[in-house]
Amino acid sequence: MSFLPYFSAETWTLLALLITLILVYGYWPYGVFTKMGVPGPKPLPYFGTMMEYRKGITNFDTECFQKYGRIWGIYDGRQPVLCIMDKSMIKTVLIKECYNIFTNRRNFMFLSGEMFDAVSVAEDDTWRRIRSVLSPSFTSGRLKEMFCNMKQHSANLLNGMKKQADKDQTIEVKEFFGPYSMDVVTSTSFSVDIDSLNNPSDPFVSNVKKILKFDLFNPLFLLILLFPFIGPILEKMKFTFAPTAVMDFFYASLAKIKSGRDTGNSTNRVDFLQLMIDSQKGSDTKTGEEQTKGLTDHEILSQAIIFIFAGYETSSSTMSFLAYNLATNPHVMTKLQEEIDTVFPNKAPIQYEALMQMDYLDCVLNESLRLYPIAPRLERVAKKTVEINGIVIPKDCVVMVPTWTLHRDPEIWSDPEEFKPERFSKENKESIDPYTYMPFGAGPRNCIGMRFALIMIKLAMVEILQSFTFSVCDETEKQRGGEPEEKMMSFLPYFSAETWTLLALLITLILVYGYWPYGVFTKMGVPGPKPLPYFGTMMEYRKGFTNFDTECFQKYGRIWGIYDGRQPVLCIMDQSLIKTVLIKECYNIFTNRRNFMFLNGELFDALSFAEDDTWRRIRSVLSPSFTSGRLKEMFVIMKQHSANLLNGMKKQADKDQTIEVKEFFGPYSMDVVTSTAFSVDIDSLNNPSDPFVSNVKKMIKFDMFNPLLLLVVLFPFTGPILEKMKFSFFPSAVTDFFYASLAKIKSGRDTGNSTSRVDFLQLMIDSQKGNDTKTGEEQTKGLTDHEILSQAMIFIFGGYETSSTTMSFLAYNLATNPHTMTKLQEEIDTVFPNKAPIQYEALMQMDYLDCVLNESLRLYPVMLRLERVAKKTVEINGIVIPKDCVVLVPTWTLHRDPEIWSDPEEFKPERFSKENKESIDPYTYMPFGAGPRNCIGMRFALIMIKLAMVEILQSFTFSVCDETEIPLEMDIQGMLMPKRPIKLRLEPRSNIPSNTTTTSLKS
Repeated sequence: MSFLPYFSAETWTLLALLITLILVYGYWPYGVFTKMGVPGPKPLPYFGTMMEYRKGITNFDTECFQKYGRIWGIYDGRQPVLCIMDKSMIKTVLIKECYNIFTNRRNFMFLSGEMFDAVSVAEDDTWRRIRSVLSPSFTSGRLKEMFCNMKQHSANLLNGMKKQADKDQTIEVKEFFGPYSMDVVTSTSFSVDIDSLNNPSDPFVSNVKKILKFDLFNPLFLLILLFPFIGPILEKMKFTFAPTAVMDFFYASLAKIKSGRDTGNSTNRVDFLQLMIDSQKGSDTKTGEEQTKGLTDHEILSQAIIFIFAGYETSSSTMSFLAYNLATNPHVMTKLQEEIDTVFPNKAPIQYEALMQMDYLDCVLNESLRLYPIAPRLERVAKKTVEINGIVIPKDCVVMVPTWTLHRDPEIWSDPEEFKPERFSKENKESIDPYTYMPFGAGPRNCIGMRFALIMIKLAMVEILQSFTFSVCDETEKQRGGEPEEKMMSFLPYFSAETWTLLALLITLILVYGYWPYGVFTKMGVPGPKPLPYFGTMMEYRKGFTNFDTECFQKYGRIWGIYDGRQPVLCIMDQSLIKTVLIKECYNIFTNRRNFMFLNGELFDALSFAEDDTWRRIRSVLSPSFTSGRLKEMFVIMKQHSANLLNGMKKQADKDQTIEVKEFFGPYSMDVVTSTAFSVDIDSLNNPSDPFVSNVKKMIKFDMFNPLLLLVVLFPFTGPILEKMKFSFFPSAVTDFFYASLAKIKSGRDTGNSTSRVDFLQLMIDSQKGNDTKTGEEQTKGLTDHEILSQAMIFIFGGYETSSTTMSFLAYNLATNPHTMTKLQEEIDTVFPNKAPIQYEALMQMDYLDCVLNESLRLYPVMLRLERVAKKTVEINGIVIPKDCVVLVPTWTLHRDPEIWSDPEEFKPERFSKENKESIDPYTYMPFGAGPRNCIGMRFALIMIKLAMVEILQSFTFSVCDETEIPLEMDIQGMLMPKRPIKLRLEPRSNIPSNTTTTSLKS
């Protein structure tokens, strides 16, 4: 890997400018509406007000209307959007000034892909020309010709519904209306008969569904929001919102149909496609005195595709909402059926002219479209600065009419949420302002297929209601506003020409930004590897944390500096420095660990992540849970689970098979933790699919190169934004499961259904009930409900993984060092002869067991690295550590330092004998951390590990097998664990001594 050099001192001025401009860029566009005197919600840097769309677009629009009135401003990313519900302004934008100023819709031209020339996307003269060619396809005469074709497909729809009704089953209405819409659109557009109701897997149907899956928070979409200037780059790279495979399918299919027409193999039905082809053959359309040029081949195909997408989705959704409104308003349906029976008695065939004259049908459909308009928002872009009603709208500003909200305005519509078709009766219709009801849009750029859609909807609904009645069922859901299923796409425009100077400067400064923090250790005189822009030295982690730390120690000595992205990290292996950081200055300066607070999700107040006074308070409440007395009480519970562990291992040993040790130690750890912490007995050894186990395993899958982590490393300022968006390192489904489970347990305790066992959870609950903990002269406030649940979760995660992994490594060390295991078994047989039950006090006095466990923890410490963050600038041993610098102790490397430990890679428990232990500096051996922020559950973990290992070694011996990996290869992703599971043989002991004399064992 090639590294870029450090920037020179002369670049500091430019770097200072970079930071300023990055902040300015984030806030750059957000003064537009303040200058205009238009109110609106406060924008976030880069995202504007888009985070509010998580509520649903229509909910957000309605909320803004209620708060700000008929005119307000929002920001889609960096794009200002003026929202209007003033009728005069709506008329000016959509009608009066449509051709001069507000011709075009907002458009990600570079992400429209092959559909750049579709009528919905086309702009200015191109749009006018295409629209003029298409308009003759939607005249009354043409629509009447297509009516017969529609009737064939409505007959298929009716037959399909009859089959379902005969089964007396509920129906998902869109499963019928979708195929009907697809069949009508494809047959009237291209004379292609699909019969998609009976062929639901037809490629036309499946591909349309794929293209309609639009996610407002699509990463590609968000990327453009953050950095609009990359739009042209994405265009050049052929990125598009529409899946390439889908677009290729439609263009190929329609090109084949068109090719057949061109060679004379034409259908004698006049469809949309033929009308467009005719425009190429001299049958050009006249607009005023001008003759309009016909469509190109590509334009024809683009219009054909837009007919499919728009016709399918809008019509089927409108019919679905209409059926819902009729089912939930049976009196309206009865009245409509009476009109149908009058106009078409005895289920008479539907006639076009009579259908068009049905007044109450019009009322019902119009009212349904009021509640559920096809276009929930109408948008136009100002081509130049213009003043309307005293408001100066700048060039490139988007003007948006929130149709959904307008249609539910209580000042316009009485009881707006009620379904009242009479609003559109002949008597009332005249009083409706046309700029308050626009389900298909308004003005020259309204939906060109409106009349076509209304006819096909009316035909289908009348034929259905001649024979059937819709009614609600248990599965019918009350509609709450159409969110978030809307497929409304909100596109951002090109950035304006005026921003090019800033953008050019920004690109230059982004490059400089990559070098910004990498002079810290040069100034401090601290050596270390060269950083890469943005990533710092993080790419070295691909070797694995421990390998990188050891490599740096060997190359740079006991103090060196690295960069985790833009974060300087001072690595120390000097005992004096370690003592100062972890002990002496813990409370004043180095209290807190490094903490991505915004990515801890619901665990933000867990002991491991809490900071300063919050951490002190929580720690003081939890400490009584780990006293010798409490641990002794829990020992009895641990023994029950160690017995289960032994039984499980015995079954495997009887089969004479190798064992994957963590498959036994993991369930044991889980069972001990959950039972001692919350009095919940899982027996996860016999129930490996228990949700507690499966969810913990999901939780601990940490990837150092997680895209979310890399985003924060590259752009730290995105942290608060990600927090607001509720992103987290921890899967939300997992944390939701644990919080719900633990809240249920706690609720039972609160209502008096308490266990008689005193567990961690009960001690925390007691802290809320006046049993507060005293620290010095202060009384410490008890834990909140959320804090209790967070500590409970951290007990599970911390207790499960660290204990089971430590036991796995211990078993491995014993198997690969049989002489050590033999010596340990001799001590066990001496202290507990004839497999005597394990006693707490005797277990705690086992010297050689301590030696073995300590040595295993030296080689495989629970904490690979210890970290603290400097709360202020401080000088230690001549080194000035700046505020916010992370200070790191690489425990793994410290535990294998050859200057401290002879033969550091060898497993030698005698290092920790009574004779040798006194000479070990406590700041060279810290498997559970050190100082006030060490692992609070250390003693608990050691007891459960010792108990399990002694009981196992009373009956069994570990030995290596063909599948045992020697030496172990460590996983490089985060936590200390082997890359592949540890597999060993478990053999029953055949020669267990029967002596009954207890002696001390000397090493």
